[in-house]
Amino acid sequence: MSPVALFIIGLLIFVFGFGSFIAFMAVRFSGNIARRIYIPLERLIILGITLGILAMFQPWWPGLFQPGFLLLLLSTLAYMVWSHVTPKSEDIEEKEAQLTIY
Repeated sequence: MSPVALFIIGLLIFVFGFGSFIAFMAVRFSGNIARRIYIPLERLIILGITLGILAMFQPWWPGLFQPGFLLLLLSTLAYMVWSHVTPKSEDIEEKEAQLTIY
């Protein structure tokens, strides 16, 4: 089998596998994560993307390129997953808070 065919097969396996992982995480965690956890984690992921870009494109120390690339890659993949998860609605959080008070 040619290297091009192996590459295409590997790419398709990765894309469908990652898509299945995103779907699993969305079904498993949507509506189950409190906003006080969801929003800071989303901001942390966005900070990782920003720091990865800055580390890759700063001109002073070339040694930051590889860690910056890895940080950018992992943060981007995490954001792709996290953007498909929805936090609990405010109504549900208020009802849960009322139940725990009484």
